[in-house]
Amino acid sequence: MFTNLFNPNSVAVIGASPDKKKVGFAVLDNLIKFKYKGKIYPVNPKHKKILGLKCYSSVSEIDEDIDLVIISIPNTAVPQVLEEAGRKKAKSAIIISSGFGEIGEEGKKLEEVLLEISTKYGIRILGPNCLGVINTHNNLNASFATKTPPKGKVAFLSQSGALCTAILDWAEKVHFGFSKFISLGNNLDIHEADLLEYLGNDADTKVILMYIEGVKDGKRFLDVASKVCLKKPVIVMKAGITEKGAMAVLSHTGSISGKDSIYNAAFDKAGVIRVPDVNTLFDVARVFSFSEPPQKDGVAIVTNAGGPGVLAVDACSDYKINVAQFDKGTTDKLAEKLPVQANFVNPVDVIGDASAETYEYAIDKVLADKNVGSCLVILTPQKMTEIKETAEAVVRMHKKHKKPIIASFMGGVDTAKGTKVLKANNIPNFDTPDDAIKSLAAMTHYYCGFLKREKPEFVHVSGNKDHVWQITERLKHENRQLMSAEEGFYLLSSYGIKIPPSSLVKDETDAVEKSKSIGYPVVMKINSPDISHKSDIGAIAVNIDSDDEARIMFRKIMENSRKAVPNARINGVEIQKQIKGREFVIGINKDPAFGLFATFGYGGIYVEILKDISSRLLPLSKQDVYSMIKEIKSYKILEGARGELPADIDAVADAIFRLAQLAQDFNLEMIEINPLIVLDKGKGCYAVDVRAKL
Repeated sequence: MFTNLFNPNSVAVIGASPDKKKVGFAVLDNLIKFKYKGKIYPVNPKHKKILGLKCYSSVSEIDEDIDLVIISIPNTAVPQVLEEAGRKKAKSAIIISSGFGEIGEEGKKLEEVLLEISTKYGIRILGPNCLGVINTHNNLNASFATKTPPKGKVAFLSQSGALCTAILDWAEKVHFGFSKFISLGNNLDIHEADLLEYLGNDADTKVILMYIEGVKDGKRFLDVASKVCLKKPVIVMKAGITEKGAMAVLSHTGSISGKDSIYNAAFDKAGVIRVPDVNTLFDVARVFSFSEPPQKDGVAIVTNAGGPGVLAVDACSDYKINVAQFDKGTTDKLAEKLPVQANFVNPVDVIGDASAETYEYAIDKVLADKNVGSCLVILTPQKMTEIKETAEAVVRMHKKHKKPIIASFMGGVDTAKGTKVLKANNIPNFDTPDDAIKSLAAMTHYYCGFLKREKPEFVHVSGNKDHVWQITERLKHENRQLMSAEEGFYLLSSYGIKIPPSSLVKDETDAVEKSKSIGYPVVMKINSPDISHKSDIGAIAVNIDSDDEARIMFRKIMENSRKAVPNARINGVEIQKQIKGREFVIGINKDPAFGLFATFGYGGIYVEILKDISSRLLPLSKQDVYSMIKEIKSYKILEGARGELPADIDAVADAIFRLAQLAQDFNLEMIEINPLIVLDKGKGCYAVDVRAKL
C-alpha cells in the first residue's frame, strides 16, 4: 500500500522549471539535492533540459514506466495531465497545485473531476494543495520544502502545509529526525486514516505524530487508530477545539459536549495520545523515541533543590501519574551515603552542593527499587554543581538500568555543557519539571495504561422492539422526527428504564382527578414539542400537594406557556408523581463523523451552566460506562456527600446501557433524559423528562 508514493522507482515532475522562484524548480531541486536514487523525469513543454536533466513535453513522451507524478501547474490544467498520467499507468500522484476545494465551488468541481480520473485509472492522489512528502530512509524529498530533515524514527503527518515548513525549520535547528514527513493538503483521495494505516505497518517508523483539524471518516479513523495504537504510539495535536458539532438543538448533552469532547472520546477509545500544542507534540515524541518503555507507573525524582522537586510532585498529580513510594531498603541505602540534610523519601533532595558522584549513587539506588518505573533527574546550577559530570552520571545510569530516565537541567547558559552531553546520548531534557512530567506521563499512560487495559466487557440489554417500532413507524408516516413526551416515555419503558406514574391532562378538572389518582406530591409541566426550557417560562411546577394547588398550577402553566411562546403546539399538561433524589442527565447524540456517542453529567436546570459532562463513543463497554460516571466532578454526590447514603450507581449504568441500545437499535438522532432522578443504593433511578428525535 502506497509503495509507489513513498518508494517510487521513478518520478515525473510535471511543471518542472529552471526558475528558482517556481515551485516546480524547488521540487526538482529537492529530488536531486537529497540524492534520490530513482529516475527523475522533468516535464515542461517549454524546455529541453532543466538542472542537467532531459525535459519532456508531456508524461506520454516518457518511454519508461512512471511510479509517481508530482504536479505543480495551474489548477485548470491539472485534470488533463492527471488523465495522461493515468493512461501512462502511474499509480500515485502528488498534486501540489492549489486552487481547488479551498477556493469554493469552482475548485470543488475540479476536485470532483480529479476523483473521477483517480477512480478510472486507480491512481491515488495526495493533495491537492499540499507540500508533498519526504521519506528520509530512501532519500526521497518529493516536496517544495526549503529544508530536508535528518533521518529518524518519527513520522509526521499534517493537514497544514505551513505548519510543516515551520516544523522542518525547527527540526534542523534541534537536529530532530523523521522517517516520513507528509502534507495532506485538501484530503481529496488519500485521507489521514489511509496514511495512519500505512505508517502503522512501516518498519522505519517508531512513533507517529499528527496535526489534524478534522477527519473525513470518523469511524474508519477510529478503527485504524485502534489497531495502530496497539503497535506504536500515535500522538495527535487536534486544532479547532472551540468548534461546535452539528448536534440536535434540543439536546443539552449534545450541545454541551460539542465536537472537541467527541474527538477526546474517540482518541481515548483508540489509545491516541492528544497533546495541546506543538512544543508538547515533540516533547512527547522525544520521550517515546529515546526512552525505555516503563513497566509500571511510579516516578522517582532526584533533585538538588527542594522547590523544583515539589513542582515535579505537583505535576505528577496534575498529569495523573504516581510518585513512587520507596521500599525501606531503598531509603536505608540512601541514608547511608547522602548528607544528613538530604531527603531520603521521594522526591530525593541530594541538596545544593551535591557532587556528580552523589547524584549517581541516588539515581542508582532509586532505579533499583521495584516500585520505581521511571526517574526524573532535576539539576539547578549552583556554584559547586558538577554539571557536565552529573550529565555523564545520568548517561551511565541510563545504560545500566532498563528504565526510562529523563532530565530537567534548569537554566540555560550554565547548564549548556550538561545538556549537550544529555542530547548526544539521547536523554530527553526539559526546561522545567512540569514539561518533563507532562511528557513522561503521556508515555506512562500509554505503556502502563492503554496497552494494559483489561479486555472490554460488553453488556447485552434488550427491549420490546415491536412497541418501539410502532412509534417510529408512526413518526415516519406523519413525517415527524421529534417525539412527544408520551412517545419518548413509551420508548424508555419499552427498554426497561423506569418512569414515574404520569398522565396527560387538558383541563383543570382532569388535572385534579389525575393528581389525586397518582398521589401527591406531583409535578406539573407543559407538554409541547416547541418548548424546551420549561422552567425559564414558568411552565413547570413541583411540590404540588393539594387539589387547590393542582387547579391553580394547571391554569398558570397554560397561561405562562401561551404568553411566552404564542405559536407553540400545546398538547396539554403532564402530571407526574414527584420523585426526590439526585438529578443527573444521560443522553445519546449522533456526531456526523464518529456516529453515536453517550453523555453523562450533573443534570437538572443547571446542566448548561455547570457543563459537568463526560462522553464516550458507542458501542459502550462496562469499563466505558463506569469510567464515564466516575469522570465528572459531581461524582462525589453519587458516592454520598455530607452524610448522605451512596446513590444507586449500578442503576445509572444500567440506564445508560439501555438508552444506548435503544438509540442503536432504532437509529435515533438524539435521545436525552434530564433529569434522571437517582435514588439511594439499591433503589434505582427514574427518568422524569425525555426528549427524542428520530
